[in-house]
Amino acid sequence: MPFNIKSIAKIGHGFTLIELIGVLAILSIMAAIVAPNLIKKMQIDRQEAEEEILNSLADGLTNYIIENRIIPISGYGSSTWSNSIAAQVDLSQQDVHENFLTCSRRYWFDPSTDLDGLSDNSAAYDQNTTTNISGSSTTSPPSPPANPRAMIISDITPGCANSISSVAHNTANFANTWDQTTPPSGLTEGDTLKIKRVYLSALFETVTLRSSPDSIFVRKTYDRPPSLFTFVPGDRGPVTGTVTTIEKNSHIFSLTYSTGGFSPTNIPGGTATVKIGYSDGGNEFLQALTTQPVDVTNGTTSPSITNFTPPSTTSDIKVSLELTIESVAGDSIYAGNSGYIDITLQYQGEPQYQIEGQPGTSTISIAAPGTTEIRSFNVIDGTKIDLYDQSWTAAGPIGDHLLSAIIKEPTILTYSPGPPTYWGK
Repeated sequence: MPFNIKSIAKIGHGFTLIELIGVLAILSIMAAIVAPNLIKKMQIDRQEAEEEILNSLADGLTNYIIENRIIPISGYGSSTWSNSIAAQVDLSQQDVHENFLTCSRRYWFDPSTDLDGLSDNSAAYDQNTTTNISGSSTTSPPSPPANPRAMIISDITPGCANSISSVAHNTANFANTWDQTTPPSGLTEGDTLKIKRVYLSALFETVTLRSSPDSIFVRKTYDRPPSLFTFVPGDRGPVTGTVTTIEKNSHIFSLTYSTGGFSPTNIPGGTATVKIGYSDGGNEFLQALTTQPVDVTNGTTSPSITNFTPPSTTSDIKVSLELTIESVAGDSIYAGNSGYIDITLQYQGEPQYQIEGQPGTSTISIAAPGTTEIRSFNVIDGTKIDLYDQSWTAAGPIGDHLLSAIIKEPTILTYSPGPPTYWGK
């Protein structure tokens, strides 16, 4: 093909102005179509990323409460929610407290929440103190925690335009923000405001501790003397000694006795009497359970002794019996005078328990002797409870450790003062 200089010139020819304007117009149209979608996609990605972070923060809050049995307060700094959650989610406290726009997230705890020991409506519930046991009462079941819930609120508008920090933290604002019926200004949930609701009621389990009554039956016998038996005035007969021993702090709510076989009419001028009482620390008959010695005859039955509470003791309680035969000088008991005394004793103990992390002693007090005492309360899931007999105290832990229980579901534990003494479900 022969060389053609016109062909070379045609190849080097550029776009005309009109062509360039056309290309730019097409690009502008495409940008007008693509850019909003791209910006919207970026905004959606940011919203979804913030929602994921809020979910992670909520999980961190739940894990912190379960591990430490503390509901943290709001704010920034030591012992606040942002500091407590940071280690759970592997973020800095600053990244917990602020979102990607450096807008401060807000942690709200429901001001209407009812938990013992709650310091204020910013939360701060610490089960690791002696006073903070939710719903502690002598009813069963206990009152459930009222509204244990929280919100984590994040403003994702440039410049933090929603001003969520200026809204007062009170019951009405919390409720209206939670259910979005009439949310306060700046707290309408949507693309620019994200709210993570945290339900805490499932973290609490109900514990019921009960003390069951116990009873002991004892027969004491008096064998007739082999022959004529002479007493001096005030002599005590041969039936005496301990009936039974029960743990200290027990409540004796019923004691009855009956006799059989005695014929005291063969005691000229004298009487045969029985007295039942208790001793503490070696002091015999510190107080008589029977108000007066009772004359012993065949078929004698005592009136029921009810709701007798010995004073607080440092030793176990020994319930004892004395059969006393009194006569004038030279009088005798004839051979053949014998019999028995049947004693039925009902009592109830005060069990001891200690919640994991709590200093001091917790005691179930017997409010109504003879009835099963109920102490119910709520604890955070996974709490360990140590159960002792009633001899245990924090100051002098000499009593027996009977059982440990990890509370993972509603639990009823019953204490029996024995013998043998035990805790059981």
